Amino acid sequence: KAENYSSSRLFICQPVSTAMVRARSSVVWSFFENNDSRSVRCRLCKLVESGGVSNLRRHLSSKHPKVYSELLSTQQYPPTPLNSSQDSNTNPESDEALWGTEQSDAQGKLPSPLAGALKMSEGEKRTLKRERELIEALRRTQKEEARTLEHQRELLEKLRAASAREAAAEREQIESLRKAQQEEANDLSRQREELQKEKEELQKKWEELQQEREGLLLFSREQQVS
Repeated sequence: KAENYSSSRLFICQPVSTAMVRARSSVVWSFFENNDSRSVRCRLCKLVESGGVSNLRRHLSSKHPKVYSELLSTQQYPPTPLNSSQDSNTNPESDEALWGTEQSDAQGKLPSPLAGALKMSEGEKRTLKRERELIEALRRTQKEEARTLEHQRELLEKLRAASAREAAAEREQIESLRKAQQEEANDLSRQREELQKEKEELQKKWEELQQEREGLLLFSREQQVS
């Protein structure tokens, strides 16, 4: 019974437009690439879709209406309404039966306007890859600049430390020189004081000698008078 039921369903979901579905789905598959055994990824927007060809057509119609319109215009049949009972009741088994064969059949069947869209998508991939490479290069440059700045900070700290040591040594040298000059000034002051004392003593002796000389002259005159 299960086999009969499955067969009847397969018969129902393949109406007069079976060749039409195959032709359209073959082209539809050109816009998708395998993601895993049960899903595919849109080459235009990178969204992952699962299910049969109906879902893929619905994705193109809703997410990429311009591309889907060009796809319909290249086919020699009227578009099937995506919300019709036939599309909503499509047997998923019949869609899945086309899953493997239609992917290989779709290669090389994409119309030139749509192929241009895919080429643009590939160009966007290369652009994104180039942008990632530039971002990585920028990050490496920023890391190098950060290391350079850190090295400069270390050198600046060492320079400041060396300058501080030199300044301390210079201050110590100046203080030592100031002390030496002060000691020399004190020594000169003592020498001046000693010279002053010696001068005063010599002056005192000279005055005493002068008085003694005057006394001798006075005594000599007195002797002559007498």
